[in-house]
Amino acid sequence: MEHKDADGMIHPQQVREMQESFAEMTRPIVLIGPMAAGKTYIGTHLARFYGYEFLDADQLIVERYGEVSEIFEIFGEAHFRELEVKVIEEVLTSPAYRNTVFSLGGGAPMTDAVAQLLRGQNVVYILVDAPTVEPRITGSKPARCCSLTRAAVE
Repeated sequence: MEHKDADGMIHPQQVREMQESFAEMTRPIVLIGPMAAGKTYIGTHLARFYGYEFLDADQLIVERYGEVSEIFEIFGEAHFRELEVKVIEEVLTSPAYRNTVFSLGGGAPMTDAVAQLLRGQNVVYILVDAPTVEPRITGSKPARCCSLTRAAVE
């Protein structure tokens, strides 16, 4: 049953129904969207609401391999993407992470291997417009690892 208003927004009843179906997950809830879309912010609140653990793919990479910007600078993007796939695959395939909200980096779903891993998963796309994201990226400290222009966001 669809519960959307004229603007296509989700009705509160649909949120309640989703809450009941997410009570005991067999797979994580995966958040994707552009860089600076608010995936971490939304993910931490969603996890707290459901009593789940929150994981951020980039943070797991930092804990295991070092700062993302340094990995890009020293080893290149291809190496970073390999590490990213490894971390994402671990979380998505391990039963230990079934009741987890998992936020991916903005570029992760663009990788074929990650796109394959996301098939059949509980994926939520965070939609945000360029004027909202742009000041978050240009004003972020430390600087985001990837250079991003307004055209790239759109």
